[in-house]
Amino acid sequence: MEQGEQDGERGRTARIIIVGSELLRGIVRDVNLYYISSELTSLGFHVDRALILHDKLEDIANELLQAIKAVDVVIVTGGLGPTRDDITRYAVSQAFKLPLIVSHKTLEKLRSIYNDEKEVEKRMKMCYIPKNALILENKVGVAPGFYLKIDSSHIFVLPGVPREVKEMFASQVLPILRNLYNLERIEYVKIKFFSIREKNLEDVILKLLEEHGIKLYYKILIKADHLELNIAIDNVLAPKIEDIVHSIVREVKNRYPKAECVLDFGAGGGI
Repeated sequence: MEQGEQDGERGRTARIIIVGSELLRGIVRDVNLYYISSELTSLGFHVDRALILHDKLEDIANELLQAIKAVDVVIVTGGLGPTRDDITRYAVSQAFKLPLIVSHKTLEKLRSIYNDEKEVEKRMKMCYIPKNALILENKVGVAPGFYLKIDSSHIFVLPGVPREVKEMFASQVLPILRNLYNLERIEYVKIKFFSIREKNLEDVILKLLEEHGIKLYYKILIKADHLELNIAIDNVLAPKIEDIVHSIVREVKNRYPKAECVLDFGAGGGI
């Protein structure tokens, strides 16, 4: 159960679009969604949804147009390679009516890797990016990503290879997001509860939040032998978090004397 997600404010909302028919056909396992969503959430963004799309130009273009109407940050992965089904750049071009232009820096990179001009020509489509886009350098692979601001939305388009996504997100996307927003990584309090049911724990939390007028993001995870309550700590919540946690624990013990708990304040240990 999560609370407060419907309250996602403009400026801190995001959507993830993953392109690749091979993912929907079960040929390749997706790992980018887990990484990107956890990174965005840890920075205080509300990810409203994630989509996995086939390599169909119209579908990708339509979802991009829908995304910029709904959220402020759009992260797209996949479809930037040299093969016929790599069409994400063309979908972006069509959606936002932006011509594709040659990135001479990427062309130079290709020529430094392949001495044969015929081999460069085979991969030439990776050199095209939408006009006015900022190139996101790919230090692991070849195909660059790019960043665009369309209306009030910020769009980041990355290749689909997981190791490239991780490096580019950390080195290219995050610095831009930090310049756009006052971002600080959110820490989590983790509380392990034993001998209590999920719904009973949720009832305690909701009652306390309502009584004290507190809004917070929390998630109850069901583990093999216990429940794990994760509470996100941002700058607003930080001064109150110990009181909130102790109130939850105290109320649980009052209602369910057999329940036990273990507290862990992020990486810093227990309290």
